[in-house]
Amino acid sequence: MLILFVIAGNAGSSAPVLRGIAHSAFEAEQSRDPPASLNMPKALAGRCALVTGSTGAIGYAIAEALAEAGADVCLTGFGEPDAIERQRVALAQTYGVKAIYRASELDTAEGCHTLVKGVIAHFGRCDILVVRVTAFEPRVERGWLRYVAELVEP
Repeated sequence: MLILFVIAGNAGSSAPVLRGIAHSAFEAEQSRDPPASLNMPKALAGRCALVTGSTGAIGYAIAEALAEAGADVCLTGFGEPDAIERQRVALAQTYGVKAIYRASELDTAEGCHTLVKGVIAHFGRCDILVVRVTAFEPRVERGWLRYVAELVEP
């Protein structure tokens, strides 16, 4: 599983970085040379990405970049249910991927584990995990760090 931590920034100025995230995900999953451009259709087809904080501008832009590259996506975050559903449908229809939403409490390793298990239960896999947090969410960051530590402990 490729795991990326993204700290808050300006979504508009972050577009090249977001493309780089999708490109890095492609590189991590391929044994051959990556394409010259992410405009290559479906570079991440068959992959599944979980993007936390993806109902907000930055997280959604990351989810969109991964969907554009062909990855199925799981959105998670806070917001109005109707707005979140519009985001989910837009990703699925625009990029021809599967997109789901899961509400989660991510301030504990257990909550993070439950979310990842739910994504795996739905998609059969979770290849890319993007943890999008802000400086105002230290509990969420600690929850994910504990979860990741549990993944890599022998």
